[in-house]
Amino acid sequence: MASKNRLVLKLYNPGFEPTAIQAEIAVVSRISFPRIIQAIDYFDKIQFEKRDSSSSEGKSSIVLHALGLEYAPNGDMIDLLKKVNCLPEIAARTYFHQLVEAIEYLHSRNICHLDIKPDNILLDENFGSKLTDFGFSRYLPYRHSMKFLVGTSIYFSPEMHQRKPYNGYQSDLFALGMVLFMLVGGCLPFPSASDKDPYYCHIIKGDFSEFWKIHEKMKGSQKQFYSIEFRSLIESMLVYDPKKRLNLGEIKAHEWYQKSILSDEKLKVCVNTLLLPKKAQSSP
Repeated sequence: MASKNRLVLKLYNPGFEPTAIQAEIAVVSRISFPRIIQAIDYFDKIQFEKRDSSSSEGKSSIVLHALGLEYAPNGDMIDLLKKVNCLPEIAARTYFHQLVEAIEYLHSRNICHLDIKPDNILLDENFGSKLTDFGFSRYLPYRHSMKFLVGTSIYFSPEMHQRKPYNGYQSDLFALGMVLFMLVGGCLPFPSASDKDPYYCHIIKGDFSEFWKIHEKMKGSQKQFYSIEFRSLIESMLVYDPKKRLNLGEIKAHEWYQKSILSDEKLKVCVNTLLLPKKAQSSP
């Protein structure tokens, strides 16, 4: 059941395609996993009243479809990153484990999420992650190639930017690599995974040293900010050629992934500490 019996309503605009609504419901009604927001109920018709200056009564009614979802009280990952900038590697790795588990669950059921981004990662009462928003999700055979573009363009894989047929499962993992970079670095690794992007062009050329040189300079740290193991994982997840990118099993076997993570209780303490004012953090 939703946290403290509360739920969140996802409202669909009146003009929203009914088949798209049913497609999302078909996905969320069949999945149940601790790291994925649970669908509680579907409301075929909810009537709202709104102010309307064109009406003689000053108000009019609108009927919407709605999906009732599990309540996550601590907002989403993008808001957390705006507040704390970036996370310690051990906290980032803990969230990464949680996301890998959620995506592995979906992919094992032939579901591609297709819109993985920090905005779609909600935080529960313990600041644990909950993947949400299945509006673009699809049931697909693993080797199926997609042609139509869905999701958020910032997180598109290079083959999507090139309007080439792409594999939705691989694109999920590419977007996951971008999210991981944001957790550790506090910013996107590049604005766009295209050959026109001045950051991603270094990855296309295989010039990773220049790519990291740019990002280390952004951090302005006297010591190396990004660990060698982290760099290796990012390079293997965001590489230009999809055939060279790691699959889920290879990601889980990577040395950076294999390092220690935080328990649920310690993750909550860690995030709460990061959210304290800087003066309070430095107090004895």
